[in-house]
Amino acid sequence: MSQEEIEYNLSTIKNTYFIKIFIGIIIVIVLSFLLMTRIFNNNNYLTINDAKLVGSKVEVKSKVSGLLGNVTVAEGTNVKAGDIIAKIDVTDIVKKRNELELKLKEAKLNYAKLKATNTAPPQINTYSANVTVNSNSAEIELAKANKEKMEKLFSLGAISKNQYNQAVEDYNKALAIPSSEHIVVNNTNVAVKDTLLETATIQIRQLESAMEGLNFTNKFSEIIAPVAGKVKLMDIEPQHNIKAGDTVMEIIADENIFIEASVVQNEKIKIGQYVECYFNNSAFIEGTIADITTVTDDKERNVMLIKIILPKDKLRDYEVGQMAKVIVHL
Repeated sequence: MSQEEIEYNLSTIKNTYFIKIFIGIIIVIVLSFLLMTRIFNNNNYLTINDAKLVGSKVEVKSKVSGLLGNVTVAEGTNVKAGDIIAKIDVTDIVKKRNELELKLKEAKLNYAKLKATNTAPPQINTYSANVTVNSNSAEIELAKANKEKMEKLFSLGAISKNQYNQAVEDYNKALAIPSSEHIVVNNTNVAVKDTLLETATIQIRQLESAMEGLNFTNKFSEIIAPVAGKVKLMDIEPQHNIKAGDTVMEIIADENIFIEASVVQNEKIKIGQYVECYFNNSAFIEGTIADITTVTDDKERNVMLIKIILPKDKLRDYEVGQMAKVIVHL
């Protein structure tokens, strides 16, 4: 091997050595940079693994008593405020109202006829008489109609024996109440026609009162969603009698759904910070810290309760109480 070849090989070895050293230095620099970036990033976000989706429940109550005829939504259905979610069966109510309308029309016609002929002086149209004023005929009619309805439902097996017995008892109580006031009309300046007018007036008022009750029931026979949200059904089934004030179902209100997380007090956590929220390792949902409350836990530590709000349309596939992981960007 010539001297030139030897020198060339030595030069090549030196160059290769320096190249390797240079590459090693570059690798060390890159790894150091990545490590510092990792440390920096770790100091700029906080992971909380036990966050929870929470929300307030709104009870939907019936304003009237009656037979729950139809429920138009299913559990988990998303509804808007004002949606019809259930209906009270008003078949019997409409029938009874039509009957009362005819009676009220007749009563007013009778009153008008009495009024038109009540022109003679009292001393001419006076004599002794007994006039019966029916003071609770409308109540008896309503109780009777309810008893007949419950008897039909009981025969079909739609209600219990106790419910039917209660309707019978209510009807008997209505019959037991003194149903008339006997007004003695004598010939001492009291006109019989005046008394009949008073009787007709009472009858009209009774029928109008009964009509108001039926109109109220008919008006509120549709049960409306008071808020937008997700339906949670109760144990009340269709074709069962419910009372005014009974809870038909619950709605998890959209406006009050948020993620709640807790962490030992950290001064870097602020209202308005960006948050990533993960449910069951799914794609994250962007959120924002809306409120922070500091409390003391059982270990006497200051703990921050963090309220995180998210877009409502992103939460429709998740249930209240579901756990989530959140990453707070500090």
